Amino acid sequence: MSFALVRGRAEVGKRLVRGARSSGGAAPLTQLDVAPPFVPPPPPTSTPSTPASVQSQAKYPPIEDLSPEAKFRRLRIARDEAVKAVPTIEEKIIKINMPKYYGWRSFLFKDGLLPVHALTPIQYFTKTQLIVNDTLPSFYLPLAPAAEYHAQRLRPQIEEMLVAEYQGISRDIVYDENVSKEKQYDALISKCVLRQMNRIFINYLSSNIPHLMESQVDVDPRLEAFWFVGGLDPPKRLITQKKKTPFYKDIEDAPVDRPFQFLGTPILTLRNDVPLEPLLSDSDLANIEYSIPTHYTYAPEIQGFTDEHRHGTYIPGFWPGDIDEFGTIAFYSREYLADPLKSYSAEENQDKLHANGIVSSFGWLMAQAAYLGFSTFNDITYPLTTQTVISNGQHWSFYAYQMNTVLFYGDHIFDKSSRNICFGTNSMKLYDSIDNDGKVINFNEDVLKTLLQFYLNAPKPRVDTVMKPYLGEKAKMVAEIRGPEKREWLENRFKLLVSNRPRHKLIPEIYDWEYLYKINHEVRFMDAKRRPFELKQNAFARKLNDHIPKYIPKVLRTGRNYKRAWQRSFYPE
Repeated sequence: MSFALVRGRAEVGKRLVRGARSSGGAAPLTQLDVAPPFVPPPPPTSTPSTPASVQSQAKYPPIEDLSPEAKFRRLRIARDEAVKAVPTIEEKIIKINMPKYYGWRSFLFKDGLLPVHALTPIQYFTKTQLIVNDTLPSFYLPLAPAAEYHAQRLRPQIEEMLVAEYQGISRDIVYDENVSKEKQYDALISKCVLRQMNRIFINYLSSNIPHLMESQVDVDPRLEAFWFVGGLDPPKRLITQKKKTPFYKDIEDAPVDRPFQFLGTPILTLRNDVPLEPLLSDSDLANIEYSIPTHYTYAPEIQGFTDEHRHGTYIPGFWPGDIDEFGTIAFYSREYLADPLKSYSAEENQDKLHANGIVSSFGWLMAQAAYLGFSTFNDITYPLTTQTVISNGQHWSFYAYQMNTVLFYGDHIFDKSSRNICFGTNSMKLYDSIDNDGKVINFNEDVLKTLLQFYLNAPKPRVDTVMKPYLGEKAKMVAEIRGPEKREWLENRFKLLVSNRPRHKLIPEIYDWEYLYKINHEVRFMDAKRRPFELKQNAFARKLNDHIPKYIPKVLRTGRNYKRAWQRSFYPE
């Protein structure tokens, strides 16, 4: 026993003895020596009155379906809501590209570079129903008398312009040896004729038609659009990868979503600050029988479509912030039909025109919808309309397109409650030939009337319609963000993204000798394992923000940020 403990007990004993002597009896116990008496707690003043039926019902959290399909569905819903919550246009586009550092492996739709039998898959990939007639739909009937009146007065100027372009101008053309001369000449003459015809129409009509005076004309604009399509058969390489993962057991053959990218460069476009009116109402659309091919789910690789890694971009011919953000007319060339090395039947050429008319109209509207706050994950809340003309100066095709939906991923592609409508005409001749005396033979005034109806179709503002429901109230684009650091960073990152410049390091690939000796036969097992496939790494799973931030030299650090050596990033969450 320690000396301190013995001394402590002795002191307690002395105090008890002194207390007993002073009181003449036993030493009293203090409050420190005994426990306090037990005092029962007071009864509750009131008890909650809850019905017995409610007390007997237990509340449990919802039971979630743990199947792979249900998990993917919940992830898609969360992704859609995350994209919808992003406030600005540029940030939404960056958000869509966040999962891929090297870009999506997208199938490309370019002007005139579609496969021969592309009409049916194009209808499926854009969920578009094509209606072909010799005339425009009934929506344009009220414009027919005015178009006929103006056509009679414009005919002499159009004939004079055609004679001057085909016979009065000597062109010294430097031909590219890798492209046929017929195709290059057709592309050149198409630009000249269509631009001159647009000049004549604008000069003549703008004095009496206000929306033409206010319209902007873009020459060779850059049009790009990106979207996902669901219900497609998975490629063989994807099935092989899924078989190695237990999570995908028994569902490796399930349909998948594939990304698509439209790249277009029309000869010229017209756009306005208000949109065109819808061609069809909801009741008229319901009366048209659904005839989009829903069984055409073959993988795009086997249909002749090419793919490449690139970021998904949306560019409707202008940058965010332009007041004229609704397209009215787009003119495209058809020089791809003039190539003698790729001659097909008249029916195949007509189908190719229809396919280009559909994808060009859809791609332009898709890019406009992205600048209004919509995307391939968030459907449009009102229809958008545009008009497309494909011509080489002599042969003309007209397309009026109404976009009603942009939601094609997953099972949405099979939803028959929504679809896009394209009204198209077969190829028509403006004239047969031009003789040596400068006379236009068999001028077709009906072609001129049809084109005039496109110009006379006036855009009108949408009353009681929220045009940008998914954009922020304080800032709808990056230029409206108040913080200069965030605004400049997002602007530079957005421009770098849409430029699609290659990374400073090439995209990882497996070379042929590696596949032969390291994967297929495994005879180089003694080599050092440095490649991503040897380290079981998926290089294409790298996120867009998975990189080292930009270093800030000390001489450029100022103020409170003097100790910060790395630039801040503002990727959307």
